[in-house]
Amino acid sequence: MYSEKPFNETLEIVIYRITQEILNNILKHAHATVVNIYLDKELYSITLSISDNGKGVEDIERYKNKGLGLKNIFSRVEMLGGGV
Repeated sequence: MYSEKPFNETLEIVIYRITQEILNNILKHAHATVVNIYLDKELYSITLSISDNGKGVEDIERYKNKGLGLKNIFSRVEMLGGGV
């Protein structure tokens, strides 16, 4: 039985909130019928990849300061030292 927790509690909450906001945006804006979520933990990095078959956006950076949800995603990822 594997008993080691993969993430600390703070990191778990941040990853959960980011995922929650992205899924909310997909439901509200993308009109997707399929969503794929990939989470991988390496020794010194974490990769969270969420893709869908919705209409998408061409340049996510353009929307960085448009809505509160995207601002939260960007700030949470930057707080962790990551990138979107």
